[in-house]
Amino acid sequence: MVLVIMLFTWLNFEFSFDRFHENARRIYRIYETYKSGESIGTYAGTPAPLGGKIKNEIPGIAEFVRFGSLGRTLIKCNNEQFWENITLADPSIFKIFSFRLISGVPETALANPGSILIDETSAIKYFGKTDVVGQTVLIGEDKRPFNITGVLEDIPLNSQRRFRFLASFAEMTENLEWGSWNYSTYILAEKNITENSIREKLPEFTKTLPKSDNRQLDIQPLLRIHLHSHLRGDLPTNSDIKTIYVAITVLVLVLFVACINYMNLATARFTVRGKEAGIRKVSGATNADLRKLFISESIILTSVAFTISLILSCFLIPFFKSMVDLPIDSFTYIRPIAVIIFILLIIIISLISGSYPALILSSVNPVAAIRSEFSPGKSLSLRNLRRILVIFQFFVSIILIACTLIIRSQMNFIEKRDIGLTPDQVIVIPIYQSEVSPRYDLYKKEILRNPDIISASAVCYFPGKSGYYQDVWWEGLDRNDKSKMIGWIPSDQDFVSTLKIEMTMGESLTEATDKAPKGYILNESAVKMIGWEDPLGKKIDIAGEGIVTGVVKDFNFKSLRSQIEPVALTPYPHLYDNMFVRISTGKINETLGFLRDEWKKIFNETVFEYSFLDEDFMKMYKKDTMIMRIVTTVSVLSLFISCIGLFGLVIFTTDSRTKEIGIRKVAGSTSREILAMLSIEFILWILIALAASVPVIISLMHRWLADFAYRISLGWWFFALAGMLTIVFSLLTVSWHTWYIAGKNPVDCLRHE
Repeated sequence: MVLVIMLFTWLNFEFSFDRFHENARRIYRIYETYKSGESIGTYAGTPAPLGGKIKNEIPGIAEFVRFGSLGRTLIKCNNEQFWENITLADPSIFKIFSFRLISGVPETALANPGSILIDETSAIKYFGKTDVVGQTVLIGEDKRPFNITGVLEDIPLNSQRRFRFLASFAEMTENLEWGSWNYSTYILAEKNITENSIREKLPEFTKTLPKSDNRQLDIQPLLRIHLHSHLRGDLPTNSDIKTIYVAITVLVLVLFVACINYMNLATARFTVRGKEAGIRKVSGATNADLRKLFISESIILTSVAFTISLILSCFLIPFFKSMVDLPIDSFTYIRPIAVIIFILLIIIISLISGSYPALILSSVNPVAAIRSEFSPGKSLSLRNLRRILVIFQFFVSIILIACTLIIRSQMNFIEKRDIGLTPDQVIVIPIYQSEVSPRYDLYKKEILRNPDIISASAVCYFPGKSGYYQDVWWEGLDRNDKSKMIGWIPSDQDFVSTLKIEMTMGESLTEATDKAPKGYILNESAVKMIGWEDPLGKKIDIAGEGIVTGVVKDFNFKSLRSQIEPVALTPYPHLYDNMFVRISTGKINETLGFLRDEWKKIFNETVFEYSFLDEDFMKMYKKDTMIMRIVTTVSVLSLFISCIGLFGLVIFTTDSRTKEIGIRKVAGSTSREILAMLSIEFILWILIALAASVPVIISLMHRWLADFAYRISLGWWFFALAGMLTIVFSLLTVSWHTWYIAGKNPVDCLRHE
């Protein structure tokens, strides 16, 4: 029940995203589908003029809002400086979304440049109060003053769009042309306007847009984005419906395993409760009365368990929160309907777990029950049902254990796979700040004086970042052909050596000068896409016309869920946002201190930040790691529950066979032979469960592994190990009691009952 409550809290959080918006069912996000050669991609970005044009030309659209970003920006207030992300939006945001202002006027708060909204938490952080309308904050290295025109109520954690600072979209003065697909656009449909009625108008509308070759617009309902959207450039708050399905399946299976336990333990007590049922019948109770009694017991037991579980969950939610790495708190997102769901859950569990024992115990013959002349253990239907239920328990346990082994093996494969570059011992230092980026080369030159710093490279790249895709032209291709696109990574001449990427031909990059053309390095996939046999010296144009100076082996610069794509490297200093610094393994702390000190000397007003590249790579698999933790925890719990049920069944089985054991011992059987006889049946059940689970495991794991372009194969040992673990723990569970019974004096066994 504790597991059910915690998983329900998480699921409720995931399904609650954006439902607090009053117009949630009428809000849609516009996105594009584009063709690049034979491949089709999707992108969440749109050009700035799109919103106004679509509102004016497509009937049924009441309003639109655009979102942009100033990125992480330095904010100064009361002689203190902080780095914050600043989001940009049109004033119409408050007409579409239900973000609340606790002070300020929604209609005018974002009307003018230089206006900014701040949330409650930030207001208290900076000013110590929330009454801050009219105050000024200084933003950016140039310390431009912004006037606070309103205070936002803290954005709920179950909102896709989260921001602490919101400035006017009027701040955006560059990249507002049709060719810059850099902004998110949301529309509000008028009442009674359907999604399909808007979508069917988009093909013709797209044709009227400038620079829309090979592009097609489409829309997504707001309430489907969080769990169902997987666009390039999508929101970092998004989750995956597959993860939710895994959690729901796990929840149902564990509940069912626990219900089976109750049924097994209840029927194992048949001998004692059978006499009770007989006496009650003699006293005038009907079958219906007895069924009500035993079902009521089940409801009371389940209710008490649920109450205890609620208390335990309050203490365990912080642990669960850290395990799934999600911002959930105890019952924060449990809505009133959850109370109804929990009550229904208690009733359903009680009926499932208590119905069969109630039917069996209410059907006893009262005279036979009182005389102890009935033998429920020899009832074929009852005995077979218990066996089937125990086999099903182990069926579930083996599936969960095998899935855990496979998921862990895949994650280990990801961690150790050669991705064509070496992220170990590489420190990532952000350099996107306007004070830093023009002088990054000075910082790079200074830190390379340290013998513990092997190399450094400025680059526009970060693991998990969608990256740049650009129209490409190459020598031999028609200049008017806009159907070809390629990924590109702006980087300086030391990128290849810093990440230890293998060159297969040519030489590394050099900075472009008036005398030397821009150089490009292609990966093997890009050369294959173009069709060149000898690419060196060939002309190519991605971010300015240049020549190919070298070719590198394919490397994974994205998640292993994706196939390696054609990509080009080329110098482009205006876009550099990170510096990769490879250090020696000896003095990590001292080297970090040196990097920090040099940063302060050159960029004294900018905060030094860093991360480790190998850790950043693993963050791309955050959701898979979460699934692994959940399935691991649940598989252990499921095996534990199954072993409890098995222990109860062992007690019942050995109790009903005590006389048989005594006779076998008199006939000369040893304790070891008796132990083997009692254990072999349970092992047989596990083997049956293993055989039944194999096709289910293969089906489930093939679907999960299909999301990875690079994956392990399903070897036989996964199934064998899952079966062996189950057998070992099962034998440990039953061995003590079976050994005790097998070692009893045969005289005591024959006197049993």
